[in-house]
Amino acid sequence: MKWLLLFMTVLALLILFSAFKGVADSGPPRTFCGDDICQAPETCNTCQKDCGSCRESNTTPIVADTPVEKTEQCGGFNSMKERITCRLQLPETSGPLPYTPEECRAEFGDEKQNCIKRYDLVQPCWDYNLDSERVGCARKLLNAENITGQLSFCKTNDCRNYIAEKIFTIAKFKMYNLEEKAEYWLGKNRSRIIDFNIFIESKKLDFNKAKNISEKKMMLREVQAEWQRLLKDLGVAK
Repeated sequence: MKWLLLFMTVLALLILFSAFKGVADSGPPRTFCGDDICQAPETCNTCQKDCGSCRESNTTPIVADTPVEKTEQCGGFNSMKERITCRLQLPETSGPLPYTPEECRAEFGDEKQNCIKRYDLVQPCWDYNLDSERVGCARKLLNAENITGQLSFCKTNDCRNYIAEKIFTIAKFKMYNLEEKAEYWLGKNRSRIIDFNIFIESKKLDFNKAKNISEKKMMLREVQAEWQRLLKDLGVAK
C-alpha cells in the first residue's frame, strides 16, 4: 500500500537525520563574559554585558497570517557569497533576522513569507548549547514534536505529506545548526567558514528541489561529509 511505503520511507529518513545528533557536540572553545561577543554558552540571562537584556516573555509570537515586514540587510548583493559574507558581519540578534535567508529568497508569495517566519521562530533556539537541545527547541516551536506518533494517526495522503514536510523542515534546521556551529570558528578561518555556509545553503535549496527520498538522503550524507571535512580543515577535534 502507498501509505505504508511512505511510512517506511519517512521512518528511514528519521533514522538518517538522527546521524546529525552529537556531530561535533563538544563545540568550540569557550568564550568569557565581557569580551563584547555574545555567543554560546553566554545568553541574555547569564551575560547581559555581551548579550544585552532578554526579550520580554510575553512577546507576541508570529501569527501565520501576519505579513512579515523584513528589514532587508545584505540583500543588495548579486551573489550568495557576497550576501553571506555581509551577513556574517552583522551583530548577533535574538529577534527576527534582519535579512532574508537564502532558502527563502528562492520562494515567492505565501511560501516566502512562511519560510521567513520559520527562520524567525527558531532564533531563540540558539540560546541552547547542545544539538539535542536546539533541535528539541525547533521541534517545539515548529510543531514538529512526536512526528512518528502523529504519522501513525494519519489516514489521508494530505496528512502524511504534512508530516513529511515537518520532517524535512527539521532536517534543514539541523543543516542550519551546523552553519551556526561553524560560525564559532570565524576567527580561525573566515573564508573556509563562508565556503561552508555557501555549501549548506546550496544543499538546502537542492533538498527542496529533490524529487524523492533517496535524493534527500544523498544530500544529507553530503552535508555530513562536508562537516567532517570542515573540522579536519580547521584542525578541530571531532
